Amino acid sequence: MESFFSSPQRIASLKRKCPPPLNDRKRQFLQPDKEKTSIKIIGECGLNPTCFHYPHNVALDRYGNMFIADSGNNQIRILDRHGQFPSDLSFFVGTLMRENTTAEGEFDYPTGVAVDSQRHLIVADMNNHRIQVFQLSPASRDERTLRQRDQTFQFLRSFGQKGSKTGQFLYPTSVAVDAFDNILVVDHQNNRIQVFNSNGIFLHSFGQKGCGDGEFSGPSAIAINSNGHILVSDTFNNRIQIFDASRKFLVKFGQKGYGDGDFHRPDGITIDPHNNDIIVVDHGNNRIQIFDAAGKFLSKFGQIGYEPGKFLYPNGIAIASGRLIVVDTYNHRIQII
Repeated sequence: MESFFSSPQRIASLKRKCPPPLNDRKRQFLQPDKEKTSIKIIGECGLNPTCFHYPHNVALDRYGNMFIADSGNNQIRILDRHGQFPSDLSFFVGTLMRENTTAEGEFDYPTGVAVDSQRHLIVADMNNHRIQVFQLSPASRDERTLRQRDQTFQFLRSFGQKGSKTGQFLYPTSVAVDAFDNILVVDHQNNRIQVFNSNGIFLHSFGQKGCGDGEFSGPSAIAINSNGHILVSDTFNNRIQIFDASRKFLVKFGQKGYGDGDFHRPDGITIDPHNNDIIVVDHGNNRIQIFDAAGKFLSKFGQIGYEPGKFLYPNGIAIASGRLIVVDTYNHRIQII
């Protein structure tokens, strides 16, 4: 089976023209709970410093700054905790639109991003079949961090190469860090999760191709809750699987479909830190679904469209200060809901 993320047909689809920009970039939108909430729209399709091109994922540091995997532009873009671009518009990692490069600090379609407790920026450099790690400069507790341009990023290391052996990858799509700063990598086409220490040394792996408990078919995203449980979007099996900290299978939920609790190629996952609710990007159904910690369906919102609160094949998601940050991939934007 061809990779959902890297098939020639899918890469070719990313060459399409950008949709026309929305005239109304921010307006009131009726949420499913019938309460009005201001939805903030960030970016549109393009090459300008405030634009995105098929962004895929988002991570937050401890201060709330946002790190966006701007896949089509081969960059990691950085926004402050308010969702604003820095005033000098220069905060990014990677060279705009440079393709097919294997140089240190450059990317070929990065799709996953995480930040650990030491302010290491960890990037899944998908088409280079590797993980890259950068050191971020020390941060203060306010947005002044994003005005300190000098030595903001320093390349530290990369690990991995194309293959199926231990420590190798076939299209790594997502990364997460646990409480010990170990790096968990979704090895998409090898249908497994690989775990490395903070220096990139292989520790262990779990999963194989299949549809049984603990097996995967094209996994795409990963998250870790406050109990150390590992949640994996098992994309082509249209389900979420949960494992304990020792990688023992616990439970699964979801099936292919369009009803409540069903999925069509689930992708990004985030955890509500207050109650461990599981928030899943239901990519193919153009919606967000929310479940309790055991996988019981609670609510949903979103549908296909261009207006605020609607999505076009979203991928990544994060939560900050009670608001969801959704990477609305094919609308080339970020929505803060």
